[in-house]
Amino acid sequence: MITTESEVQTRSRAGWLARLAVLVALIGGLLAASTTAASASAAATAGARTAKMAAAPMATMTASCGGGRCTVYLSKAETRDLAAGRVPGLPGGVPWQLRAGYYALAYGHKWFAQQYANRGWCSGFRLSIYPWESQGYFGYAC
Repeated sequence: MITTESEVQTRSRAGWLARLAVLVALIGGLLAASTTAASASAAATAGARTAKMAAAPMATMTASCGGGRCTVYLSKAETRDLAAGRVPGLPGGVPWQLRAGYYALAYGHKWFAQQYANRGWCSGFRLSIYPWESQGYFGYAC
């Protein structure tokens, strides 16, 4: 089977896009997990004694990928968790330029998540290999 150079480039872009969507979903999961851990430790500090810890709800995040595009949809609860979550720190030795960009991006997404959560909306991430299509973090009524 003979493949053209444009087909190879499209496949490599689609693979990169899928990996980026997974990375964004993992970061959202880390933020949600840190919120769950923080609220659990706050409850323990307040003197609440429980026999067993309630199981965390299943993630309701859905993703749709294909044709060079990926969209990850978060539920209302996940949007609230992202808004209330802690931004994970970076390891030592990261240059200040990357550190500044990371924190600006992370706290910017957190602020937008707060705005969407206050309105009772859901949020999502859209990525595309096509530069003319809309991409990024967005809110939608759910």
